[in-house]
Amino acid sequence: MLFVQVVQAVAALAVLSNAMPAPSSHILHEKRHALPRGYVKGSRIDSEAFIPIRIGLAQNNINLIEEHLMTL
Repeated sequence: MLFVQVVQAVAALAVLSNAMPAPSSHILHEKRHALPRGYVKGSRIDSEAFIPIRIGLAQNNINLIEEHLMTL
C-alpha cells in the first residue's frame, strides 16, 4: 500500500513540475510569427563561421556586455 502511495506522489510531482515553468530572467523583445518572405532553409552553417549580430543594451549595462555574452 505504501508503494502505491509513493508512486502516486511521484506521478503527481511529475505532472506539477511540467505544469509550472521555471522562472526565467530572459525577456523576449521581438518574436516572428511567420518566416520572412523568400526564406529558404539551407544546410547547417559551419561552426567556425562568423555571424554579424546587433545587440541592444541599456547604456547603464554597457560595461557588462562581455559578461552577458559569455554566459550564453
